[in-house]
Amino acid sequence: MKIGWKGVLGLVLTAVCLYFAFRNTKWSDALEQARNANLLLLVLSAAAATGMFPLRAIRWRAILDPVAPRLPLGPLWRSIAIGMMVNNIALLRAGEFARVFALTRQVPSVSFSTGFASLIVDRVFDAWLGPESPGCALGVSRNGRVVYEAGYGMANLETGTPITPASIFHVASVSKQFTAMAIMLLARDKKLSIDDDIRKYLPEIRDYGTKITIRHLLTHTSGLRDQWELLALARGRFERVDRNRNVLVRELESLGPLARRCADEADVFGSLPAAHHFGHR
Repeated sequence: MKIGWKGVLGLVLTAVCLYFAFRNTKWSDALEQARNANLLLLVLSAAAATGMFPLRAIRWRAILDPVAPRLPLGPLWRSIAIGMMVNNIALLRAGEFARVFALTRQVPSVSFSTGFASLIVDRVFDAWLGPESPGCALGVSRNGRVVYEAGYGMANLETGTPITPASIFHVASVSKQFTAMAIMLLARDKKLSIDDDIRKYLPEIRDYGTKITIRHLLTHTSGLRDQWELLALARGRFERVDRNRNVLVRELESLGPLARRCADEADVFGSLPAAHHFGHR
């Protein structure tokens, strides 16, 4: 088998690392302790220590799978072994850098930023990997390109469903401040006015006879009913009603997909008012 200069360099570096790792070892004491040790426990401990490498390789492959699917275990295993060796002789867990660098040299499709992000993020979310743990879906981007994404923890404890990068979360009102900020940025850039009629951008909203502006939506003074109020009015009934019976059902229809679904499932609303008070909370 022909060994190039890279192979020779690798052997030299390995020898140097081994020297520094064992330079203070008293081999006579080590052999004496091995002779007096329980042979079965010694073999099991050696097997457990060795088995850590393929297990970590399998776990690392699962972490990288969303951005680099079906990586072979060999390069991952070798990279982990190199990183562990460097960690034994270097400070500040420098082996983590060596581990990632070794992988990127073997698998060019994995960039250094992707590999390093997978390790750093994994350390942060280590505590959220259990089958009964909450968690999150995480994405890391660089220069507009996703370099790492993964799910941690469980989406549903009852069904044992884990969180994945494709998991959908009900963020609810958490999104309001971001939406409002985006609108204000558009207003700053003169791409819209917060005093525009919302029907300019949402033509499916019917004309109530009174102008409803973006400002009304931003300040919660539009008079449009809240979705939770609509859901409460629906009362969980799955009956189709005559949409011509009252104004409220028509109002539900005009507010979008969720409201239309409520209308399809609504109970009889004949006694419920449909009054709007624009410009008031």
